[in-house]
Amino acid sequence: MLTDVVIANKSYTKLNLSEDCPVDNIALKVVRQDCPDFLLPMKTMEIDGEMEIRYELQEGIRLSYMSRQMSKKDFVTMIVNMLMPFKICNDWFLDYHNFLMEENYILVGKNGQSIKYVYIPSPEYANTDDKIKDFFTTMILKTDISDDPGYLVNALRIIKNQDSNLITLLEYFQKQSSVSEEPKKAPAAPQTPPAPSRPAPQSVGAPVPGPQAQPHVPPVSPVPNPFKAIMPEKKPEPPKPAAPVPAPEHNTAAFGKNDEQGRLMNNLFGDSDEPEKDKGAKGQGLFGWRKGKTKEEKEEKKPEKKGLFGDKGKSGNKARGPVQPPVRPMPQQQPAPQAQPQQPPQAPQYPYQQYQPISQQMDDSTTIVEYGEEVSDNSVLKLRLEDCSGCGCPEFVEIDLSKGFATVGRMDKNGMPQADFNFDAAVSFVSRRHFRVETSGDHWQLIDLESGNGTYVNQNKLVPNMPCPLNHNDVIMINCNRRRLVYRVC
Repeated sequence: MLTDVVIANKSYTKLNLSEDCPVDNIALKVVRQDCPDFLLPMKTMEIDGEMEIRYELQEGIRLSYMSRQMSKKDFVTMIVNMLMPFKICNDWFLDYHNFLMEENYILVGKNGQSIKYVYIPSPEYANTDDKIKDFFTTMILKTDISDDPGYLVNALRIIKNQDSNLITLLEYFQKQSSVSEEPKKAPAAPQTPPAPSRPAPQSVGAPVPGPQAQPHVPPVSPVPNPFKAIMPEKKPEPPKPAAPVPAPEHNTAAFGKNDEQGRLMNNLFGDSDEPEKDKGAKGQGLFGWRKGKTKEEKEEKKPEKKGLFGDKGKSGNKARGPVQPPVRPMPQQQPAPQAQPQQPPQAPQYPYQQYQPISQQMDDSTTIVEYGEEVSDNSVLKLRLEDCSGCGCPEFVEIDLSKGFATVGRMDKNGMPQADFNFDAAVSFVSRRHFRVETSGDHWQLIDLESGNGTYVNQNKLVPNMPCPLNHNDVIMINCNRRRLVYRVC
């Protein structure tokens, strides 16, 4: 239906209306002369009896090129600006059914602050309410809210309700926008107690008021208690004596007062309960067999001095002969362990990862390529750095195109990524979402996303929102005064 063209380095989309196609002249005049802010400007001309309408694609990025992952605040702002033209278009004598509901021809301004539609002034291209609701339903389903994934559930319930309409959905998002933008209330200041009031100054010569006389109040006599004379006073009871604490029981025999038999045994054989004061002293008592040590026991502890023939040195006793060593019991011989069959060593088992032999990891299959034939894999775009003026950009860049497209830009000041592949925030002359790369058969195509400094392919500046073919050995350049960034397609 629409055809994209480039005229004088500007991107347009044109529509041809036949002679039999009815045209709303009032809407056509309003859009050509006044052109509301929510519509793309148009130009009309007649060629061979047909009316050709051209819409200039400017001041925005196609909705189909926008990132589907955004924050809750950005999404609410964008959806409110998309729904507002459906409410105010009646003030311009326009019918919202004639808005072109295609993502490729809806331009979104920076951060979703402005939305522009293509208006077709013909009832043949009018949409139904169900088609418009299906468009917004599909858009909500494709969007991914990064900070609140379940936020869009209530919006889907409203738009799927048969009794609801776009105005109901607009009011819901406007309420959400006002809640998110409501400023936080400042904490209340602490209330200070009021200062004591001072008496007003008196004029000179006025009589100074003296102290006011207080009225005389007679003393109140205490009322006697009528029950005091009838009921006798209770005298305080004397404190009860504390119960005597029984003394601990002692064994009188321990003190030797009544145990005569124990005292006699202690005098005869000695007291075994008392500790020894002198280990070398003889035992107490008459016989002294409980305490002290014999002469033989003392001599056993002294080291024996043996001569050549086993006799003692200083002592004149006879030699006792050679001292035989004590007989030690022979250790019991344990039966020899039976030899067990050796088992081959087992490979260590890893609980978190299993390794495969190299023969299974490597693929022995080979691919035969004829002479002159190239194996192309357009799922990865490889770039090599050619020129970089003090940017510190990587020498080799690989852009993943497994999902069919990828955006290239830079990080913001907070270090948050804004595109699929991001340069450092210091490369300030690169926009946050600078250009987009898409797969097209065995090759690629590059689209400039209304960047600030533009994108050049082989020294040719690209027209925003218009795809440009990209092949091997092509040069991509981003230039800003004396700073430039040049990459070559490998």
